[in-house]
Amino acid sequence: MWPVVNQALNAVVDVLLWPVQGLGDIWQIIVLALPATVLALLVFRLVSNQDAIRRHKNRIKAYLLELLLYKDDLRVTLSAQRHILGHTMRYMGHALLPMAVMLLPFLLIMVQVESRFAFQGLEPGESTILAVAVDPEQQKIRQTAYRLELPPGIQLETPAVRMPASGEVAWRIRAGSPGQYTATITAGEHAIEKTIMVGAQYTRLAPSVYRADDFRTLGYPAEAALDDSQPLASATVEYRRARGEFAGLSSASWLLFLFSIIFGFALRGALGVTF
Repeated sequence: MWPVVNQALNAVVDVLLWPVQGLGDIWQIIVLALPATVLALLVFRLVSNQDAIRRHKNRIKAYLLELLLYKDDLRVTLSAQRHILGHTMRYMGHALLPMAVMLLPFLLIMVQVESRFAFQGLEPGESTILAVAVDPEQQKIRQTAYRLELPPGIQLETPAVRMPASGEVAWRIRAGSPGQYTATITAGEHAIEKTIMVGAQYTRLAPSVYRADDFRTLGYPAEAALDDSQPLASATVEYRRARGEFAGLSSASWLLFLFSIIFGFALRGALGVTF
């Protein structure tokens, strides 16, 4: 299920970015922010009770005006504050569910932004860690011999290091010439593949891949999911971030969020949305 969602979103975003693929990252983020905002606003309008939201907002404004006009009358002031609080709570009740539903398509677009702009390929000569995690339910596989097969252009620096506590096996590798490579990790009779990008020009990549039945697959749409019938649960290559990071998100995602807010306020009237 999750790989199908990723494939569909990859196709949609590829089409949206095709006209601006030669432009800088910020323009591509703006292009993604506009349809994401329109979709979010339409979802909000469909799910929310727009009449109730307008009614409570208007009453909050009326009681705020009452506070301003009768600020010297304690009885009126306390009554207005009580009504403002009540209508604010009702307004939030009408807005929270639509906001939560609206966030779902927006978050999926944000995942696409992270997968395309947040990381960059390894620099030639750079060392990094390639690790696989074993399904905790597959106890037998923990004793299996692991083998890493690397293509020319990627060098192995250390043998496999087992971490029994976390169920991980890791290798240190070194990048060679720029290009896209495929490493093969074998555990007993089972084998998986992990793509390794070398070169700063590569930004659309997946630091981690998970099995197809793992919800976390949604977070890494740039690479095909692992077969869910084998015991290796994930494979990870440590890449450097291509830009600044805050609260676990790259600056690209924060720019998407900023432009979406701008577009949201600019387009809410045209789309007949009140929030």
